[in-house]
Amino acid sequence: MALKGKRKSRNRGSQARRRPASAPRPTSVTRKPPWYRTTGGLTVAGLGLLVLLIFGAWLIANTKAHNRDVESKKKALETYTEDVRAAVQSLTQPVTEMTAAAQQMPDDLKKKAQAWQEAITATQTSFGQKVAPGDAVSAQTLFQQAIQSFTFAAIDYGLVP
Repeated sequence: MALKGKRKSRNRGSQARRRPASAPRPTSVTRKPPWYRTTGGLTVAGLGLLVLLIFGAWLIANTKAHNRDVESKKKALETYTEDVRAAVQSLTQPVTEMTAAAQQMPDDLKKKAQAWQEAITATQTSFGQKVAPGDAVSAQTLFQQAIQSFTFAAIDYGLVP
């Protein structure tokens, strides 16, 4: 049995089928520029670059000043080392002779002991006038005590005869 009203209507005219609807119009979207292209972003980037340049200049200047300080300390230590070597050179002869004092005759020992004492005292006086750099103060103190010990030994050798 046929159902009434289920048929296509004939009064549509020449339009046989409906056309599909057209696509919706695109809406205009305004995009924000990236932060680095905005005035604020360029200002922040410029200030950051300026801070980096200032920090770099400070770092270079600080490094150069530190290197100058190290060089001056190194030069002072080298000068002090040369002074110590000169003092050791002047002590070498009397101390070497003092090690062979056991084979000396008593009369010769008294004369030589006086010469040793004078040479060691002269070295002690000249070395005592030298100023040690900050790191070598304890070494200078020890060296002066050693020279003083040699002076006492020379005095003792003079008293033996």
